[in-house]
Amino acid sequence: MELNIALKVLQEQYNMEVALNMGEHAYCSVESNCPVAVKLRKILIEAGIDFDELKTKIPEQVNDISIIDRAGVNLDDVTDTVTATVFGTEITIPVQNIIKPEFVSTVQNYIYNLKQKRIRLDSYAYALQDTFNNELAKARRKVVLPTLEIPFHEAAGVTILANNREEVYEIYVPTVYAPKLIYDDGVNYQLDEADRVKIERKNLYMRYRIRPDKVIVDTILVTDKGEGLEHYHGRSGHDCWGTVETMSKWDGSIKQLRQRTLLLERSLVTINYNSLLRRDPSGMPGADSVMSRATAHKLGVVGEIEQRKEALVQEINTTSPVTHTVLPTETTVATGARGWGLVRR
Repeated sequence: MELNIALKVLQEQYNMEVALNMGEHAYCSVESNCPVAVKLRKILIEAGIDFDELKTKIPEQVNDISIIDRAGVNLDDVTDTVTATVFGTEITIPVQNIIKPEFVSTVQNYIYNLKQKRIRLDSYAYALQDTFNNELAKARRKVVLPTLEIPFHEAAGVTILANNREEVYEIYVPTVYAPKLIYDDGVNYQLDEADRVKIERKNLYMRYRIRPDKVIVDTILVTDKGEGLEHYHGRSGHDCWGTVETMSKWDGSIKQLRQRTLLLERSLVTINYNSLLRRDPSGMPGADSVMSRATAHKLGVVGEIEQRKEALVQEINTTSPVTHTVLPTETTVATGARGWGLVRR
C-alpha cells in the first residue's frame, strides 16, 4: 500500500486526518524504510490501528484507479461492449473491463522500469560526484610551494610554514605586547605599574603571510595558539599599526622580518586613547580605567619633549637591531622614566 492511499483510507474509513508532508515519498510503500513511512507506522501504532486491518479497508480498484489517474488517462470514456457466446449462452462484456487490467499492468511495469532507471541514474550521479571531489582534493594536495632557502642562523627561533591550500608562506617571528605609555589629546602618560603588568603579553608572534612572488598578504599579532591577539589596537585578526607604513614586499630574508617585527612591537608601546580599536580587550583592564590611573604619571605635553626627539631617534637607529629602518619624521617620540614609545597619529 502506497502512502497516499493509506492517508486516503485513514481519512475516509477512520475519519482521521494525518499531517504528513509526503512530497516525493507519496508513492512509497507504507511497509518500506522510507522516513515518512516510518513516521506513519508510528502514528498507526499510537492510534491503535492494526496495519493488516487497514489494508482490508482499501476500496475496490483503488490501486488501479490511482495508477490510471497518475497516467492521466480517463477510461470512463470507453463505453463499448463485447458480446461472446459461452456454452450457448451469450455474454456481454464491457470493453472497459478488458482494457483496464491490461492497461494497469502495462503502466505498473512502465512506472517500475522508470523507478529503476532513476535509481541507476542517481547511483551514477553520486559516484560521479564522489570521483570529482576525490580528484579535486588530489589536485589541491599537489600544489606545493617552492622551498625557501634560509640560512639556519637566520631561521633559528622563527617558525616557517607552507600553506599549500592558500598558496602562501606563514612566517612567525617571536615578539611581545608590552605597552608602557598612554596618549591623550597631546599629553603622554606613563601606565600605572599594576596596569602595565596586567596588559603585558609574552609568547606572541608576528605572523607574516607571504606569496611565492614575495608579496606580503597581511601582518597580524597572534598568540602561541595562532589566534589573533585582542588588544587596544587589534581585534579579529586585524591590527592597527598607527603611522608605521605597511611593508608590501619581502626581500627573502628573516633579518628583514625581525627588524620589521621590532618596529611594529615598538609602535604598540603607546596606547592612543584617542584612536582605540578595542576599549575593553578580553583579559585586559578597560581603557577608561587605565587612563584614569595613568593621569597620576603625566610625562608632559608633546611639545615639551619635542626637543629630545632627534637625539632619541638617532640613538634608536644606531643602537637598535633595526639598522636600516628610520623612524617616520611625523611620529612623535615620548620619553619617560619607564622607557619610550611611538605616539599614534
